[in-house]
Amino acid sequence: MLVNRLCQRHHQIFYNAPAIDHVSQQLEVLYLQRIEKNYGQGGSDVLSGHADLSDPRNIEKLPEIWPAEEHGADEMSQAYKELVGQVSSMAAGLQSIRSRHERLLALRKKIGTLENPRESIQPNLVFKDSELALELKRMRILAAKLAYELEAPKPMQL
Repeated sequence: MLVNRLCQRHHQIFYNAPAIDHVSQQLEVLYLQRIEKNYGQGGSDVLSGHADLSDPRNIEKLPEIWPAEEHGADEMSQAYKELVGQVSSMAAGLQSIRSRHERLLALRKKIGTLENPRESIQPNLVFKDSELALELKRMRILAAKLAYELEAPKPMQL
């Protein structure tokens, strides 16, 4: 019983909801500050390794030439140019895929009204068991009776 009270007290002190909310808000603020700091940095800071290269804005900030100051920089510069070209082409491909995805989602939304045509488009279309089909069947029967009456030979009246 004493252990239960101690556990409850410990839980209330260390795991209360306002404290957890406060910590989560602090983490969110720190994360947003770091993101804003990374976006505000210039192109040379993109090379530091802290930038998110899945973001096309950071890829655009990459310099075209590697800033090298040591011997054998030609090989590194050439490799860097190739890698920047590959990343740029992948970013362009990713952008085209994202735009295609957005177009397809818009198309899916437009086609959504056609999912259940019997109820959404026109509920009285001619189907085997619809009301309109039954009316057409009655009309055919009446038309056949009328045609028979009109074609039947009538006795002459004197």
